[in-house]
Amino acid sequence: FPLNIGRAIADKESDAFLQTCIVMYLQTPVGTAVANVSLMELEKSFEEGEVPIETVCTIQHDLDVPDGYAWKVVVLWKAERSLKQVERMRVGGEAGKHEHQRGVVAPERSAKKPVTRVARRKTAGVSDPLLVGLVGLSLARKLRHAKKEHAPHKSSRVPVYAWNMIVYEIEITLEPTKSVGVPRMLSTSSVADAIPSSPVSVLSPPFEYLIGKHPNIVTHDIAQRFIIGLESDSKAYTGLTKMVDYFMKHKLQDALSSRQPAFDSLKQHYPHGFLGWCSKSDCLIEFEAMGKWADAYKCIVADGFGEDDMLKHLLFSYIFAFRHLDSRKWPKGKTVKIMDVEGLQMSHLNTPSFKFITQIAGALAVLFPQRMHQCFLVNAPTWWSMAWRLISPMIPEKVRAQMQVFNKKNKDKAKAAMLQWMTEDELPIKYGGKSTATLETSPYEQELRHFVAGLNS
Repeated sequence: FPLNIGRAIADKESDAFLQTCIVMYLQTPVGTAVANVSLMELEKSFEEGEVPIETVCTIQHDLDVPDGYAWKVVVLWKAERSLKQVERMRVGGEAGKHEHQRGVVAPERSAKKPVTRVARRKTAGVSDPLLVGLVGLSLARKLRHAKKEHAPHKSSRVPVYAWNMIVYEIEITLEPTKSVGVPRMLSTSSVADAIPSSPVSVLSPPFEYLIGKHPNIVTHDIAQRFIIGLESDSKAYTGLTKMVDYFMKHKLQDALSSRQPAFDSLKQHYPHGFLGWCSKSDCLIEFEAMGKWADAYKCIVADGFGEDDMLKHLLFSYIFAFRHLDSRKWPKGKTVKIMDVEGLQMSHLNTPSFKFITQIAGALAVLFPQRMHQCFLVNAPTWWSMAWRLISPMIPEKVRAQMQVFNKKNKDKAKAAMLQWMTEDELPIKYGGKSTATLETSPYEQELRHFVAGLNS
């Protein structure tokens, strides 16, 4: 979207500069979305190394949505700027007669106090045919300028900032209005090229900016995992910014130095953690007894802890695992996971506890990409497909492809599948292996408990 900004509003300290904004109208499948971008945001994007800006739009005409959900449209863009001389106006012989160069802001000649206006609006398209943007300049109020005398038939040349707004991505999500979960993506329009599934030697300035601003949340390795997992710089940057927002919202940026009051309650009532080391896949073996969550949820609530406490604990465990237990860079630093759903009942599907744990599963998959080799979901009930329809929308497609489901009648198949990733000595006896390791005896769980004891002392 090319935008020409004249001298009249080029002064950063002027009222005109502060009051001028760009209005983007986006025709989307969920209605007309309107985004307001100030000149200050253009300057910020340019001065900080063309850092992409994320703008949340206002939906003018929503479609019907389920209770507890709302549409959200986000535009990811950056600004480029160049300075060039253009002929802004030519004053004719008759009073009030003059010409404007299109796209340049110029003062009108009038008997009244002059105002600044835009000659015309620009129209541009986005790669997705469903998303069409109309971009124009608007003023918050009339700008007052002292009149200047111009000699007849002479050209006045002034410096003009020529801006380019580059739209990386337009994302539409159906987002819970009251939820700890991560929004579900409906559709994405991206103009960025896919990248190969390998680490890049040098990260681009936007990623370096995030790392420098949020070192407790984003590292070079985490940025690499987002880029590789999402196969697009723009999608990776959007994912990282959402991760930062999520961590800040739930106060997780200092998780490794904060008390963990719910730790003992969750460890007591809900079996989950790191069983041991998988030599065959060179990674941690993760275990979770999801089938026991419904009863555990009630006990944890009875201990005086809410869902926010549970969320912080589960995310803290992952942060600790990949900062302390296995902090190696990609492609290392992953897990092989055994998720046992034995005990899950159909009546659990419509409970707050099941809704919460499925949202957490989705959040972990989105917030920690490229952290799992394979997940084996074992002892699934015969009606598991009903539960999967509720869980699967929360989990990215790539993560779903790494999950294998086995019911109680397929224990031999489950064993054979797991032995492709771990040795028989590392597979627990319950699942056909020879390992007697438990969460209580695991050296990794003991290290975690010792660390938390120090935080809570």
